Amino acid sequence: MFISQIVFFVILSSSMLIRQSESCAATAPVEMPNPNNCRTCAQNLIMVTQLGVASIPFESDMTDETGMCHVRTFVCVEPNANIELKGGAEVISDDDDGAADDRANLRLTCNAAGTAWVAVNGDTITQVECAVGVIG
Repeated sequence: MFISQIVFFVILSSSMLIRQSESCAATAPVEMPNPNNCRTCAQNLIMVTQLGVASIPFESDMTDETGMCHVRTFVCVEPNANIELKGGAEVISDDDDGAADDRANLRLTCNAAGTAWVAVNGDTITQVECAVGVIG
């Protein structure tokens, strides 16, 4: 009887060691990419105005949400089209993109905090207006 108890103890101990060796070993956590480095910016962070004498509606105002950062693109279409920023203090003209095609384009990216639409040069844009040929 004593030998059978020893054999049982050895088998039981071996079984426990095997189970412990099959358990997962501790590893450092894997960092997942954060998709929120760029956020959704509210549309109303930009005031679209039609205050000037030559102002017209934008042909399009589209927000692309497919990439890491949301991108908002304004397109003004008309002969001598331009997009006025900051109450006319800055202007994007039809041929600023190298093509005189009666189209002025403005591409803005939502900032990392989700609090502003930002131009390529880093300026925060809060007001835009599509106009024809003249400022104001």
